[in-house]
Amino acid sequence: MATATGVQQERKADETALITGSEAIAVACKLADVDVVTAYPIRPYDTVMQYVAKLVANGDLDCEYIVAEGEHSQFEIVKHASACGARVFCGSSGVGWMYAMEALTVTPALKAAGVDADYFLLDSEYGHSASGRDAHKWAPRLRAFMESLE
Repeated sequence: MATATGVQQERKADETALITGSEAIAVACKLADVDVVTAYPIRPYDTVMQYVAKLVANGDLDCEYIVAEGEHSQFEIVKHASACGARVFCGSSGVGWMYAMEALTVTPALKAAGVDADYFLLDSEYGHSASGRDAHKWAPRLRAFMESLE
């Protein structure tokens, strides 16, 4: 059995670290100062939510972390939270997106009402490995989001 020893040292602002794509997304949530995060344990994005949960548990991210009973519920939660002005984050798998599509169809109406609502569908032939093998598809989107925070 593996056990963790020591305490992870605080990284300096100018220090570069090699991290996974899932951890990078969690760090983006922290830097974006999200208010509400909804999670549902489904592959491939459950590792993202595990990293977000660690940030919340360690006190590095102050947000409402809600584990929903399904994708439909998590999308409804963030839809309504964003309509109230909260900065939100959630994710899912291909099957989850199809299940939750009912909640996503209101995105154009939210945009028309002035809410900064959007979603990004990663089209990949690699399935659950897409976050690693198709990083070139999602990395520009993440970079643009990060730059918008400056």
